[in-house]
This record gives sequence, structure tokens and C-alpha cells, in this order.
Amino acid sequence: MLSIPICPEGMTAKESSILEEIINNEFKGEFVKASFHHHTKYSNEWLNRNATVEFVLREAFKNDIGLLVVTDKSNDQFFDELKNLSGDYVIEEDDNRVIRVTDKGSGKSLYIPRAMEFHHKKGHMLLIGYNKKISNLEGLDLFNLADEVHNQGGIVIPAHPYATFSGGVGEYNLLQMLTRIDAVEVYNSQLTGPLNRFNEKAKKFAKEKNLSRICSNDAQLPVDSIGKTYMMFPKELINTNNAQDYINSIKRILYLTKNLSFYNKIAHETPERMTDLIKWEALLMYGKALEKLKIATNK
Repeated sequence: MLSIPICPEGMTAKESSILEEIINNEFKGEFVKASFHHHTKYSNEWLNRNATVEFVLREAFKNDIGLLVVTDKSNDQFFDELKNLSGDYVIEEDDNRVIRVTDKGSGKSLYIPRAMEFHHKKGHMLLIGYNKKISNLEGLDLFNLADEVHNQGGIVIPAHPYATFSGGVGEYNLLQMLTRIDAVEVYNSQLTGPLNRFNEKAKKFAKEKNLSRICSNDAQLPVDSIGKTYMMFPKELINTNNAQDYINSIKRILYLTKNLSFYNKIAHETPERMTDLIKWEALLMYGKALEKLKIATNK
């Protein structure tokens, strides 16, 4: 058996045992596929118009996702719409923060926490698992924003931090927030090709500062995007007794990703196809042009 460092500190005996088993390819338990950072029509009604609640759920179940984190731009309307869904699904809400969706046909279930990608003036932040609307979002600095989410029991993760051209907070703000973040997005599938250097910088920073890590999709186009990049969480470490226990157990698993060997075993990083990325950029430019034309016409 390979020897591994006692990292991170503060692990329980169970966590330590599972971490070591996974690193050494000896884990016999079940995994839950967790997919972070998705956008729907509530991010951009024109660009993401096909990413409806029903579409997202259908794709998530098709790809065996057990934890789906939808992070629309500065809003959590997807979560609120989900609460009213019926038809093919059973919706169970807990504490206005986590929804369990069960597909009536297959009997499969997945969990969706309340979340958003908040576009703060200093950078984009993934806010996950809070239980009420955050007042005065625009007026909070990054510190107070993180504190508010944590006060509600949630999770705070800077999105694509080194891609400052696309809303990353940058290294200076990362350094200022070290004690206020739960993980760093070290892999974003949209940063493909030459842009992957921004992922590599985030990975280097997380390693140097001994930070937790996630990989994510940042999916903009719904086709073939739900769960393309994902993480495999040990099922026996996930507590589904109630919403807060669930969020806390996700925090604990993220905490274990401070161990780079563990992260590398559970992270499945898949770059976006360049053709899809070019298509998305073209559609985005076209949509912006239409919006400008609309504004000009109204004038």
C-alpha cells in the first residue's frame, strides 16, 4: 500500500480511511457523481433559451448526476422554479436550500442546492447552499458576501479566478480571501486550448496554499454539457438527513480535496470542444448585437 501524507489535518478516522482507499484504488463503496457550475435560461434568456428546468433535469438524470449545482448569473430563479415542478418528478424541498428531485420513471434521485454565480464587481463567486435571499448583494464587499453565505450555512468558491478577462477575482483578491473560501475552481471546462493556462495557474495556487479544489463545467450551451466535467463523491460520506447536514457533508468532501492525490482520483476534467466554444462566442456576440439593435430601435 502506498504511503500518503496526513493531509488535510482534522480528518475523521472514516474520512482518512476512505481517502486512502480511493487513492490506492481499493475503495469498494459507491460514488455519487457531482457536477458543478451550470447555466440555464435564467442566465441568458436568449443564449440559454433551451436550457429549461425540464431539459436540465432530463440531461442530469440521463448522465447519472447525483448532485447538480446550477449557478445562474446573479440569480437563483432556477431553484425557485424547480419547487413548482410536477409531472414526471417528485420534488422534496428542505429548508429552502436543498431540493431532492426523484424521477418517477426510473426511481433515481438527485440533489440540487440553492446556488448562483454572483457577478460581484471584483469577480465571480459561486454561492452554494444558502437558505434565503441575500439582501443588498450589490452593496456587499467580497468579505461580507462570503460571511453572509457562511452565516446561512453555505459554500463560497471563486469561479475561474485567474481568468480575469471573464470575471475571475484575480490573485490579489484570492490572497485576501484565503480564510473565507471553501474551495477554488481549479478546472473550468470552458477554459480550453490556450485558455487552459488559467486553470493551471489556479491549480498551482491551490497546491501552494493547500486549498480545496473543484472542477466544473461552466456550461453555457445545454447540448452535451450537463455533467461533462464532474467529481465522484464517496456516497457514504454524504449525509442526507437534512439540508444543513447535506451541505456540511459536501463541505467535508471538498475539504478532503486539499489532498491532491485524492482530487486527481475523483475529478473528471473534460475540456469543452473548441467548435462548441467558438459557436457559443459567436452566439453571444450575435445576441449582444441584437440587444443593441433593439435598444437603438426603441430610441
